[in-house]
Amino acid sequence: LIDQTAAQTPIFAKMSDMEKFKALGQATYKEQAVWFLNAFWAKGPTFGANKKQAEVVWLWMRDCIELDDEKGEEGNELNEVAAHRLLERHGQTLTVKEMREVMRDIDVDFNRFVSLHEFLLYKFNEDWKVLANAKAEQGDDNGELQQAAELLEEAQKALADCQSKAETAKENEIASKEAEAAAKKALAEAKSAEADAKKSAAAAKKSEDSAKKAETKALEKEAQEKAAEEKAIAAEEKAIAEEETAAAEAAAAKQAEEEAIEAEKAATEAEAEAKDEEQKAKAAEKEAHEKEKVFAEKEDIARAAEDEELKAQKALQDVLDEIKAEEKAYHDKMEKLEKISSDESLGVVKRNKAKHELAQLKAEDPTALRTAKINQEAYVRRQEKATQAAALARAEAQRARKPFEEARKAAVAKRESAEAAAKEATESRAAAVQARKESEAARKAADKSHAAALKARKEAEATRAKQEAARKSAEESRAKAEAAREKAVAARELADSNAADAEAKRVASDQAAADSEQARKDAEESRKIADAAVESSVEAFQKAKEALENVKDKFRNAGRGRLWFMERELEHAKQFMSQKQLAKLAPRKSIRLSFRR
Repeated sequence: LIDQTAAQTPIFAKMSDMEKFKALGQATYKEQAVWFLNAFWAKGPTFGANKKQAEVVWLWMRDCIELDDEKGEEGNELNEVAAHRLLERHGQTLTVKEMREVMRDIDVDFNRFVSLHEFLLYKFNEDWKVLANAKAEQGDDNGELQQAAELLEEAQKALADCQSKAETAKENEIASKEAEAAAKKALAEAKSAEADAKKSAAAAKKSEDSAKKAETKALEKEAQEKAAEEKAIAAEEKAIAEEETAAAEAAAAKQAEEEAIEAEKAATEAEAEAKDEEQKAKAAEKEAHEKEKVFAEKEDIARAAEDEELKAQKALQDVLDEIKAEEKAYHDKMEKLEKISSDESLGVVKRNKAKHELAQLKAEDPTALRTAKINQEAYVRRQEKATQAAALARAEAQRARKPFEEARKAAVAKRESAEAAAKEATESRAAAVQARKESEAARKAADKSHAAALKARKEAEATRAKQEAARKSAEESRAKAEAAREKAVAARELADSNAADAEAKRVASDQAAADSEQARKDAEESRKIADAAVESSVEAFQKAKEALENVKDKFRNAGRGRLWFMERELEHAKQFMSQKQLAKLAPRKSIRLSFRR
């Protein structure tokens, strides 16, 4: 922190103007105010000649301390929001935009915070460089004035603390006396209330016992009637269930009978329709068979002709195959003999024999064999054409017959299906007749059972209604008895609770009276101790003030702004002293000093 001593250090002297200004801005609000007052005591605002302006510096300092929520008296600069509030306090209501513009003028070191120095420079329109270099204006008191001021400040703080504690102790003493009187009064009232409550509790207990006996009798009667009613309800429920079962069975039997009648009717109609379809199918089958018969005969004739041609073709083919086999054997033998005759690995005799046999074969005339083959092949070709024509005729006959054959097969299938349907319909109709007879008998039996069940249910309903009325009467009696018992219990419990509360209140009142008496004694003792501490603090304050006056007389060349500031703090402290305390401050000299420029 920059005070008179720190400002004399070589480090401070070597700083640039801006470095000095920033260092001064790190001092507390009080230290900044003192430096500013010293700097402009005889120039600029000339606080020495204009104490009202010095008072402005004091007020701005106090406002900065109050608005600095985080550091208070130990703070040194305000953020933008707090700075805005400070300007508003001193008549400068600005918009956000206007405040940003003012901040650019105020914030000399551009750190987005505003120190007390920056506020005062803006307020009094002074040059920050002059302030940064106002070391000489701070005076020279070798630090003794600062020590005396600190001693006075400590005495002020101690006095304020003792005064606060004394005031609290006095208030506590008054409150404890009032509490003691109230506790004694409450104790007397509690004792009277406790006696009344115990008397009421005894009467309520007697009423409760009588109500409980009446309730017990009513409960027994109710239990008997409930048992009888439950028995009647069970009988009624059984009768209702049996009636419902019988009714359901009768309805089901009637429904089954109706369905059986309908089924019999439908089966009869279906049987007649099936038999009619059967006759139609038989007629259609006969007609289809007659139509197919004509084409079947034609197909048989064509098939017989085709078979004859195939037999002839086979005979010719067999002869041709024999000729070809004979021709193949001739050629195979010649080929074999040629191989033997030319094979040098064989003997001469064997080869010559082969050559002789080969010559004989070649000497034979093969013309007859070739002619027979050619003729036979011609016969086979002619027969193949005849066979093919017969096959075509047979295929055509078969094609012509096919639709009639298919119609005949379809008619047969339809006739067989109609016969089966007719048989099934006859069987269904017989089964439907039997089912209808059985359903009719079952319906008559179910109607009889339903009538008997209905009669039993009505008798059970009458019995249950009678028992229900008896049970309701018993319930009403029991409910009245229960209500009376509950009312008596509630009254007794309330009386017991009131008695317990009254006793607890009386006990608490006894303790409260004792506690309040002790509290009053403690408060009286605390008030006496606090008063003594205040007196002691006043004497310490007086001694510190006298010490400060002696130092001020000794160092007349000290910073005059500092002297004025200490006097202002002294006046501020006196505002919180009582007349009796002020009277103890010996007025050896006038506290307020004036200085010439």
